[in-house]
Amino acid sequence: MITGEARAHPLRRYVPGRPLALAVVAVVASFASTLLLSHNAARSIDAEVTAIVVNAAPSIRYLSHGRADLRRQATYAGLDLDGDAASREASKVHMDEARKSFVHNWTTYDSLAKFPGEERMATVAREDIRSLFAVTDRFAARIATGDEAGARSTWAREMLPLVDQIDGILDRLTDHNADYARAHAQEIARVRRNAVTTAIALGAVSVLLAAAAAFLALEALRRHARVLAERDLLVEARADELEQFASRVAHDIKSPLGAVGLALQASQRGLGDPERQQGITARALSSLQRVQQIVDNLLAFAMAGARAEPGVATLLCAVISGVVDELRPAAEERGVTVVLRHVDRLWVACAPGTLASLVSNVLRNAIKFTAESELRRVEVRALDRGATARVEVEDTGPGIPLHLRTLIFEPYVRAPPSREPGIGLGLATVKRLVEAHGGTVGVESTVGKGSCFWFELPKASEPRPQPRVVEAEGGAGVPAADAAALAPPV
Repeated sequence: MITGEARAHPLRRYVPGRPLALAVVAVVASFASTLLLSHNAARSIDAEVTAIVVNAAPSIRYLSHGRADLRRQATYAGLDLDGDAASREASKVHMDEARKSFVHNWTTYDSLAKFPGEERMATVAREDIRSLFAVTDRFAARIATGDEAGARSTWAREMLPLVDQIDGILDRLTDHNADYARAHAQEIARVRRNAVTTAIALGAVSVLLAAAAAFLALEALRRHARVLAERDLLVEARADELEQFASRVAHDIKSPLGAVGLALQASQRGLGDPERQQGITARALSSLQRVQQIVDNLLAFAMAGARAEPGVATLLCAVISGVVDELRPAAEERGVTVVLRHVDRLWVACAPGTLASLVSNVLRNAIKFTAESELRRVEVRALDRGATARVEVEDTGPGIPLHLRTLIFEPYVRAPPSREPGIGLGLATVKRLVEAHGGTVGVESTVGKGSCFWFELPKASEPRPQPRVVEAEGGAGVPAADAAALAPPV
């Protein structure tokens, strides 16, 4: 609303003029040039690093291992000549192992891309290796027939010279790759040095141009300081909300999508059983429906300025039953038993997708941290608390230390042990959504025995006319409209 004072003294439009426009364009051009330079430098460095990591370093490693395998073959062949029957058998086993290891290392190296000049040396090495294998086979045949003199002659006059010759080639190939790795590293240093120097120069120019633009825009900024400050606060708040919303959506849809993945895997194992296929398909479609519902409700929640949708009412038992059925297969794979102990028939003032997100986050968190306990049990309850409905998820996990029980609901805070994957957004999402709906959240825990996470939401009046209810598995009531929406298509 425009006040009388604002009408009497309208804000005069201030135009800094062409110098400010030129300064802004110059700043943008300088900044864009810096970005382009950084991008090109990063691409060049990536290419050089790739050459080292993907080619030079593996080549050096496999060639070095191959040289060691060669020497082991020659050494064990010599031991085979001088040992008794038992030691000869052991030497033969070691020779075979060394040969297999050498073949693996050489084949892996030979499959890598070659630097200029490397293929010529590799070709010579291939011929010598084939010759060495033929000599090794003759040596083994003479040992097997008892021709010790012939075997000793083959070892000394043919095998050892070939091993030395191949070792020399592999040594040169190693040096060749090391030289190229060194050259690539020097190129990385050069590109980085040039990029830093140029970036500093462009940065200095940008600072000077920005200072000129700031000087020219001082009058305009002074006149519009209050409006711009409010606008900046609004943009920052919206950006923060968008970030939180994106993290929330990504976090919440993982569980239903995981259930779809498990259903598809089960479908592959259950081919040929029409009844099982139909049940698996129904569960997969139900999980996909839940993903859509979660995304829609969280989007509506975010667009409503983090306020609950007015007049919404959801049957708590239907949502809890659906989430438990969805997460139970994943829990059973980890040896965790999920029990739906007691669920009162209550309506809460929360959208179905948002409520599913709350239950899923708490239950998934309990399953995750109970999976390594001796007793692996998670119990879900929903109780009537007068004006509110209380959902409790009790586990037999490691428990939460006292100093973390208030921090555990903050973003990116995780309770030890934290070997399980995650970024600490689940409980923070629960707290944010519950409080936005006028509810409360908390935890009761005993270290070494388990925890009970709970949240309470305001109850809502049952919609009129009362929807026809069908019975779901486990005795939980599911609205007929919801059942139809979750049913697989014919």
